[in-house]
Amino acid sequence: MGLDTAFLLVEFCCTLESEVSVVPGCPGDPPTSAVATLDVQNALEPLNVNWSNGQSGPNTSISIDSSGTYSVLVTDANGCKDSLIFVVNTPLNVSAMFPPDTTILLGETINLGVNAVPNTSVIVWWIDAAGDTLTGPLQALSPMETITYFVVANNAGCVFTDSVTITVEKPKYERPNAFTPNGDGANDTFGPVLVGHTLVQLEVWSRWGEKIFDSLVDGSNAWDGTINGLTAPSDVYVYRMRVRLVDGQEKVDKGDVTLLR
Repeated sequence: MGLDTAFLLVEFCCTLESEVSVVPGCPGDPPTSAVATLDVQNALEPLNVNWSNGQSGPNTSISIDSSGTYSVLVTDANGCKDSLIFVVNTPLNVSAMFPPDTTILLGETINLGVNAVPNTSVIVWWIDAAGDTLTGPLQALSPMETITYFVVANNAGCVFTDSVTITVEKPKYERPNAFTPNGDGANDTFGPVLVGHTLVQLEVWSRWGEKIFDSLVDGSNAWDGTINGLTAPSDVYVYRMRVRLVDGQEKVDKGDVTLLR
């Protein structure tokens, strides 16, 4: 009696599918690398992945530093294969330019903005020292005291950071009572010390009533201690100054100043 043995041949059908996604690098010094990631479906692990830049093994994600055309071949444990060609353009051509540090007078408003390229994809957060957050590339800022804003711009996935300090000065109007025009670079001229206010006219007379300086005539906002180009002697001189204040009002002051040599 014989035994018949039947052999059933089953043909294995590979359904492995894969695709590559690329996240470009960002500009910088140095720029960041692009990242290529392989997504594999219907595969039996372990995988063997061969990248055209020479990397191989089970790694489905690699870093790429240069633009170009690349390929990848993936093989699973069943021997099923798939190959792909992909293009990398890196780093992205994006940028963000931040405003410089600046100075304003107390009560003034300054408009600051971030110039991003392309400007359609930027998100900016302005964060002050108190933790408050402002959103948007353009801001009208009126701080009451000197403050630093920390700025973060997210441009197409590339993050740029900077800080902007706004120095807040209070209006100042001071009238020195002496000066030393000796050429040492310190206190060499006489005139009002102004922040925010504007000098309209400064006039100086000798003790004998001779006008020896007029800012409107001499074209300078400060007297340098000379009379007709000659060195003026140490003495007490009389002055009159007109100053336009920040609120638009005009103030007239008279007094005397001592010239010391």
